[in-house]
Amino acid sequence: MNLRIAIGLVFMTAAYLLGSCTKDLLHWQTAQRIESHTTSRLNRILLVNDSVAVICGGVRYEKAELLTSKDGGNTWAFNSFPQAGKSIYGLALSPNGYIYASGYDGKLLVSKDTANTWQFTQLNDWKFHTGMAFPIDSNGIFISCTGQDTGAIEHIDTNYQATADHEYNFGLNDIKMVNKSTGYAVGYGVVLKTTDGGNTWAMQTIFNDNFTA
Repeated sequence: MNLRIAIGLVFMTAAYLLGSCTKDLLHWQTAQRIESHTTSRLNRILLVNDSVAVICGGVRYEKAELLTSKDGGNTWAFNSFPQAGKSIYGLALSPNGYIYASGYDGKLLVSKDTANTWQFTQLNDWKFHTGMAFPIDSNGIFISCTGQDTGAIEHIDTNYQATADHEYNFGLNDIKMVNKSTGYAVGYGVVLKTTDGGNTWAMQTIFNDNFTA
């Protein structure tokens, strides 16, 4: 092949590839300030359905707060829970539609009417729960963290009694059940996987970072 032709083909190919990678610029249209009614830290959001959403937060050792939206996140109602009294870090939705919120010292809030009202319960373990999941209505799987040095995976029964099934020398930050059997828990330098509904957990070959979600 003639060298001039070869060089021309290289430049044509490069120009084609560069052109094919060009993306349309996205231009924002409007920005809307949403009133949260609080200056406290907000930790997690749960989308219950197309209309209802819940955000949990508060002040670590002083306040438990929830924000609830009934219009897809456009407006939010503020709720404080003095009986819980400490920040909420975990939110979960069970198959039957119950909403669970938990945080420091085993404080648990439960809504059975799509976040209209909340019931307070003190769990028997008094742990710092950073996340939870309900693969089935009668089986809550809660994770905890203590200064990133220790953690636990527990099961919560229908009477809200906690049983510590697994203790670890690292903290756990979040849990997600893909279905009734399979799920993942992540934490300080670790990813755990279950394939039997949370009864056993296997460490995955993913290391050396603080996985927070």
